[in-house]
Amino acid sequence: MTHPNKAKGSRWEAAVRDYLSEVLGVRVERVPAGAQIDRGDLVGVDRVVVECKDVARIDLSVIVDEAVREAANVGPDEIPVAVVKRRRRGVADGYAVLPLWAFAELVRRSGR
Repeated sequence: MTHPNKAKGSRWEAAVRDYLSEVLGVRVERVPAGAQIDRGDLVGVDRVVVECKDVARIDLSVIVDEAVREAANVGPDEIPVAVVKRRRRGVADGYAVLPLWAFAELVRRSGR
């Protein structure tokens, strides 16, 4: 039987996957669980590693550090983004959290 917290996290990952796929017009997929080296939760967003979190208490330093580690596992050019569920709100109102250096790199890559 699946632990309730794991099921909650899986539902959030699926909701974020579906939202990003629809809004960005790309195929976003969940990363299969059980890999020896964690590489984030979602793939398909160009050079961005997405870590999804549905937690009762939001600890940004822990969440962002995890996203940074997982992006580094994928490669040096990957941007880490943690997508955190906002209580009693829909998926579009979740938080996308990243270090300032990663935000600056996203803006640089966009050419603006």
